[in-house]
Amino acid sequence: MINTTLCINGKKWQKIDYKVNFPPILNNLVGDYDWINCEFIGNNLIEVHFRQNPDFRYNNTEAIPVWDDFNHNIGNEYQFIKDSDYLRKGFWIK
Repeated sequence: MINTTLCINGKKWQKIDYKVNFPPILNNLVGDYDWINCEFIGNNLIEVHFRQNPDFRYNNTEAIPVWDDFNHNIGNEYQFIKDSDYLRKGFWIK
């Protein structure tokens, strides 16, 4: 079992405390990794990275990605962080 720390809920990404089984496809990994970042949609493994998830490096519990076509204000409880990547401008975090 592994602890899950990210759930994609529509357009808002949230940290959660939920345990999932270690993906069997990764059982034969060779090497010693400090982090294995597994991203899921539902029960389907869609990405694996050998690093922490950088979207939560600000000690935030929520992240709303801001894309090129997104231009409205979320609210006072969120702070905007510029973090450009392809079409993403940054995040509203809290």
